[in-house]
Amino acid sequence: DEHSCSAYSGCNFENDFCMWIQDKTDVFDWTRQKGSSTNPGSGLDRDHTLGNESGTYLFADSSSPRQPDDNAVLKSSVFRPSQTVGACSIRFFYHMQGRGVGSLNIFLETSETGQRTNLLTLEGQRGDDWRKAVVSIYSDFYYRIVIEGTVGSTNQGDIGLDDISFTPGCQIADGRTLPPALPTGSGVCAAGNFLCGAICAPNSKLCDFNNDCPYNIDESGCPATCDYEHGDMCGWISQPTG
Repeated sequence: DEHSCSAYSGCNFENDFCMWIQDKTDVFDWTRQKGSSTNPGSGLDRDHTLGNESGTYLFADSSSPRQPDDNAVLKSSVFRPSQTVGACSIRFFYHMQGRGVGSLNIFLETSETGQRTNLLTLEGQRGDDWRKAVVSIYSDFYYRIVIEGTVGSTNQGDIGLDDISFTPGCQIADGRTLPPALPTGSGVCAAGNFLCGAICAPNSKLCDFNNDCPYNIDESGCPATCDYEHGDMCGWISQPTG
């Protein structure tokens, strides 16, 4: 089942972290682990690649001195814009077991200081086995993927990651860095569109009573009430027919 996957960019963490780097603003780091974790109740005792104690996986250790909501963050290399729906996806296997397990979050970021777009959040126990996740990626801008593991309510519950890969439609931009912040104002998106997280969305998405963008930025600036006097639409935009 793997012989046709040579075009995929992947890492099984047997030798190193591959394209992934530790974030310098998190609380603790992901570590490469073999065999059983040192945390009782987490269930981690083998990797996914080899399925035994000699294989290596990534480990977010929630044991003491970790506190609730402490986070460990990994960042990928920078990728070229992925503007074709369904062409680019990240695939990975995860293990989340223990009564105090926290969350596993997948983000997309297009600048060093801007808001991240949440692509997936997994919370709580998922069973004592490795499970597969596939997340589609769409971005009008250069981007990287950010993986965050958080500590839950107690120290009994760890998160494991293994066999992370990107489909061939995800193209690494060698030597590329992200800007400190995305530019704002005219010129970022084509006429009739606005910046909606990592994509340019049509203006019809503004104030349409649906939260289409990260942090609800398409709705947050809309007025709570409007009497429509004097020809004022209060920022509301009519949805085109057809």
